[in-house]
Amino acid sequence: MKKRRNQVIEGYNPKVYRNLSAMFVILTIINIVIVFFSFQIIGYGLYHAETALSCIANIDSNVETINKNVLEIVIHPDDKDKITSNAENIKASYEAINKTADKFREIDLSNIDKTLPEDFENSIQQITLYYNLVSGHLDDVNSGFSEADVLYNSNINEHRIDALTSIEKLFEKQDKATYDFFCKIAKRFLLVIASLLVTMAAGIYAIQKSKKRDKNFAIQIQESRMKTDNIRQKAKDLAYMNIISGMQNRYSLEEELTERTKTDNVIITMFSYNYFKQINENYGRNFADEFISEVFKKANEKAKYDAKLYHLENNELCVVFNNDITQKQAAELSEELLLILSNITYVQNKPIQLTVAGTIYQYDNTKESLSASKIIMTLDQGIAKAKTICHSQNKSMLLPIN
Repeated sequence: MKKRRNQVIEGYNPKVYRNLSAMFVILTIINIVIVFFSFQIIGYGLYHAETALSCIANIDSNVETINKNVLEIVIHPDDKDKITSNAENIKASYEAINKTADKFREIDLSNIDKTLPEDFENSIQQITLYYNLVSGHLDDVNSGFSEADVLYNSNINEHRIDALTSIEKLFEKQDKATYDFFCKIAKRFLLVIASLLVTMAAGIYAIQKSKKRDKNFAIQIQESRMKTDNIRQKAKDLAYMNIISGMQNRYSLEEELTERTKTDNVIITMFSYNYFKQINENYGRNFADEFISEVFKKANEKAKYDAKLYHLENNELCVVFNNDITQKQAAELSEELLLILSNITYVQNKPIQLTVAGTIYQYDNTKESLSASKIIMTLDQGIAKAKTICHSQNKSMLLPIN
């Protein structure tokens, strides 16, 4: 039998096939390892690039908020309450910038662009200089020692432009660096995939004379090209999207409220799970993310024709109702959403049920003049009160703010 297995027949040499098989196995293992590490690099770079873009977009948004509040003070120099409110908003926006800046500094961008951290610090210096100049005059304006238009003098205006220009240029540079990074990685990844497929096709052809090589190779190339074409848009969208549920996030909500409250009254409901931390602790973060994704999807299906839903923090859902929805309709739909969120949801065959704290708020733009961040803060305060009641009574509830 041994002699027969080793017999060389015309067109067939067992030794050649054994050598080809061994070489095929070795090369396949090497390529699989390379593909694995390529995936790691792509995922690592994607996470940091997306986080950095989100931070820069947040800072840009807060700089815009500072400018809007400064303009409000200049436009209404005799309204002391508005001056005080806008001054507080300016301070809060600057504090938010500093917090986001600290988060950005923790991001490793060495694989994206090593010059980005230095450019970021220069931009933060421009913003800080602008804020210090504004802040230095706010007390005088508030106390009446200076006119409000001092906040728009040529010196401050010059630094305002510098601050805005620097953060916008930084966003453009970060965006381009991210795009270039993905293009570079995608090219390398394509080469690795091509090498793997060629190796597999050669081995299969040598051993089984397979005819499937061209089709599989074409499919892999097409999928890789589609991923490369979509990667820039995904990076931009991510700054305004919660990756767990696919819904728009807090930054998008602030933009929506800023525009809506200029001309419309807005009814808003916010929900938050009680004891959500227990899901993370008992089942893990991936399980918790799957739970949130599933239950928020059900809520969105229920309300998508009457409202726009936003996924804020890890377990917070905000519902902004359409203009044609009355207060009664909004309250009824909010109660239905509360029931959906607090019902049993099966995740990985496990029944999960948590109580939900909800709060509903009707913003009247004829009586109130609140910024988007202030409205969200009001909702957060309502959620905190609702949670206290939920904890004491061990049940879900919807608490009206006004």
